[in-house]
Amino acid sequence: MKAYTEHLASTDLPRENGRLLVILDSEDIDASTQEQSRPMRTSIRLLVITSVIFGGGFDTARADVTKVPSYDGFIVVPLRIHVFKSKQFEAFNCTIMDAELTKAVAGINAIWSKAGIHFGLESIVHEEPAQIERFKALVELNQGQFSNLDVYAYLLPLSSRVFDGLNVYLFHELPLNGAYINAADAALVLETPDLRSVKGGTDQFVARVAAQGLGRALNLSTRKDEVGLLSSGTNGTGLSEIEIQCARQVARTVPGALDVEAAATKADAALKNRDLVLARRLWTWLSEIPGTGASMAKEKLKSLPATAQP
Repeated sequence: MKAYTEHLASTDLPRENGRLLVILDSEDIDASTQEQSRPMRTSIRLLVITSVIFGGGFDTARADVTKVPSYDGFIVVPLRIHVFKSKQFEAFNCTIMDAELTKAVAGINAIWSKAGIHFGLESIVHEEPAQIERFKALVELNQGQFSNLDVYAYLLPLSSRVFDGLNVYLFHELPLNGAYINAADAALVLETPDLRSVKGGTDQFVARVAAQGLGRALNLSTRKDEVGLLSSGTNGTGLSEIEIQCARQVARTVPGALDVEAAATKADAALKNRDLVLARRLWTWLSEIPGTGASMAKEKLKSLPATAQP
């Protein structure tokens, strides 16, 4: 374990050899990956998936699913991406571009398509982290050593975090590739993750780490093999039948989640009420889902007034 050897400067966080000095001291965490143990999100969601888990548990030894389900079977979950910007603190000053993030969202959905779950990009928020001084004080008092990344929850602004959907936060520096913070219901992602490539893995590392964090938000646990989305430190994307069953049950309970039929009905109602922003957003999401229904959604998009903006 490294020793905490320096005091906090007024405009930076503790570092050693140029790297952010936050050390995770736990046997449950592999510091080269994004793994950490965590409780279930809520007791309600625990009850939802009880029927899936009891009587055998997660059998990830089964062959991973490769077939994408029918268009009508998809669940749409709103997704908000937060990009930290800070002139004072390098660790929170991301350089990733919105175009890269849009591509990453497509990569996330390519991974999750076999589960019949589509994450609809609601917005990309550029913001300053919150409570930096409190974070710095906690790092100093604990000599940079923590058992998990819960301390990072203080940095997530509440005002932009509360919405119907799931949140992903991009960091310029993290001690891990990424993590899921149960208390904040948020996934953290290093903008330059370092993953080990395995057969069948993705070359979109940001998408893979974010997709894993979203999997943890849907109550999936670490896998012991190398090729799974929930495997440690690799670029694997596999999802087993039991993982998909669990994730879908929990995805339905996420605020803002809609099945395809409900999303289309809501989009038509939004257009009728002249809420062109919502109508365009929903039809955009529906047009991105693989399957025959996407063409109809694209036609709906084309029929919207040109002045409507997402």
